[in-house]
Amino acid sequence: MRNQQRRMTGRRRFTLIEIAVAMSIFAILMLILMQIFSATQNVWRSSSGKTDAYESARVVLELLGNGLENAIKTNASTGEKFYYNKTNSELWFPTMTTIRLDSSAISGEAEYYFKLDIPSGQTLGTLKFGYAKDTSVSASTNLDFRTNSSARSTLDTGTGTNLVPMLDNVQTFSIEAFSKDSAGQLQYINSNTISDLPAAVIVTLKVLDNDERTITRFKNAATNADREALLRTFRRIIYVNATN
Repeated sequence: MRNQQRRMTGRRRFTLIEIAVAMSIFAILMLILMQIFSATQNVWRSSSGKTDAYESARVVLELLGNGLENAIKTNASTGEKFYYNKTNSELWFPTMTTIRLDSSAISGEAEYYFKLDIPSGQTLGTLKFGYAKDTSVSASTNLDFRTNSSARSTLDTGTGTNLVPMLDNVQTFSIEAFSKDSAGQLQYINSNTISDLPAAVIVTLKVLDNDERTITRFKNAATNADREALLRTFRRIIYVNATN
């Protein structure tokens, strides 16, 4: 019995200082792990925001490109025309392109409408898309884009309730249009409003990545140059094959 008591009393126990040191080391390790996890999460969010912006911009440019490549050249006096307003960042034109949006499908002629909607007092907005179907097969609602100049009235250009949001955090949606001269050379059309179908256009989108940190940096930027540096620019040249 006495030998057993000696063995128990001689066994070394942890002191409070040793326990405190061990807990401190454990806390430091946990803090390091949390910082690594937070940094990894931020990188993932940033990469995800960039991917979303890239994919959405690609879809917009593909949709716009397919439409313009099959744009319809309408009657100059009575048909619905190509129209681009630089001041309002809006574009519409009749096209032969087939469109499928969600569960709705249009085959044959349709009119495309793009509008950059920026709330008052803001610098970033949403690029929206809408379309009007050619219903010339119905005599009561004749919207043949080739002969009826009021086809665009079927689009809701006021409240935008019939427009589909395509791309968020957009600062710029612009088009540079070019016509062909008698020699077939492209000539830049220097106008804020274009109402004739051009031969080619350069579409430019300036978009901010959908990432909280990037958006915060954009809002807190001291100068326009600092804000411009955070934007991603997407540009595409589209040759218009006017369908007669």
